Amino acid sequence: RRDEAIVLIDPDFLFLNTFEFPEDAPPVLPGKPAAAKYGLGGQFLEFNLTRICDWVPFTQSTKGSLESKKSCPFVSITNKDVNQYYSAGPPYVIHIQDVLALSKRWSELVPPTYDEYPLLYAEMFAYSMAAADLNLKHQLIKGLFSGCMTGWPHTRGKDELGALKQSAKNYVISIEKQTKGHADGDGE
Repeated sequence: RRDEAIVLIDPDFLFLNTFEFPEDAPPVLPGKPAAAKYGLGGQFLEFNLTRICDWVPFTQSTKGSLESKKSCPFVSITNKDVNQYYSAGPPYVIHIQDVLALSKRWSELVPPTYDEYPLLYAEMFAYSMAAADLNLKHQLIKGLFSGCMTGWPHTRGKDELGALKQSAKNYVISIEKQTKGHADGDGE
């Protein structure tokens, strides 16, 4: 069991085919998770990260000493870091040795993140912060899922209905492209 990985999905996921991790993707190992690449980027870097961290400071155990509270590492990550390692979303593929620490930190960060950003994706931003706190740099994989949430516009609360309509249009276009590709014999 020490070499197993957990695949975490959203409850609204529907699989039309067997879930297969891409053969060309690096293996998921302790400290090296993978996830679908989402286009959310570093929007959460604009939040009041100090307030979020102050709500639930990062606790780190060091050898031979008691736990010490310190500033959250996610407070100092950059847009480049986020785009390279943390612009992640489900399905998340996490090594079994990392699941408990990541789940604990993630669950601590969701409430203050939601207070800062009470909209869809707050839990995904909290996941990215938790992964950064634990230095769990993700292998981000494009095409690990298909759905209506791809291409979701960045609105920061403005015109949510318009964003939803645009997202639905993008989903229809992606399905039409996949269907055309399958009909032509060159689809994935």
